[in-house]
Order: sequence, then structure tokens, then C-alpha cells
Amino acid sequence: EGDNFIEVYVKCSVDECARRDPKGHYQKARAGLIKGYTGVDSPYEEPEVPDVIINSESLTIDEAVMLLYEKLRDWLIE
Repeated sequence: EGDNFIEVYVKCSVDECARRDPKGHYQKARAGLIKGYTGVDSPYEEPEVPDVIINSESLTIDEAVMLLYEKLRDWLIE
């Protein structure tokens, strides 16, 4: 209550992040060239109760923006 904070979780699998990785960091991390890389050899903890979840593997950019816009609008109206 009263917080000016919304937690937005942009959800994406490690495999999809690796596929989208333009710099090849996931490949380097899997080869052991980068240590402590989140999702490879360092754990990633999903947020427990985010205010909004945007699944970037199933939503288009337009759908994700609309979802976030609607949440912000509802949050501001409350």
C-alpha cells in the first residue's frame, strides 16, 4: 500500500534467452569462459509475486505493451 513500485517480470526461458543472445554470452558461459552467468552456472530466482508477468515467448511486443499499459492504468486509478 502506498508504494510507487510495480514489479514487472519479463519471463523468458534460458534456452530462448540464449537463442536471442546477439553477443554469444550464453554460449561463452556454457563453455566456461564466463563464470557466474545467471541461468547458466548461477541460479535465477523468479519473483515470488510480481504485479505483472510478461511472457516474452508467448506475447507479441504489442500485446506485452498493452498488458503493461492496462496494469499501470488500473494501478493509477486505484
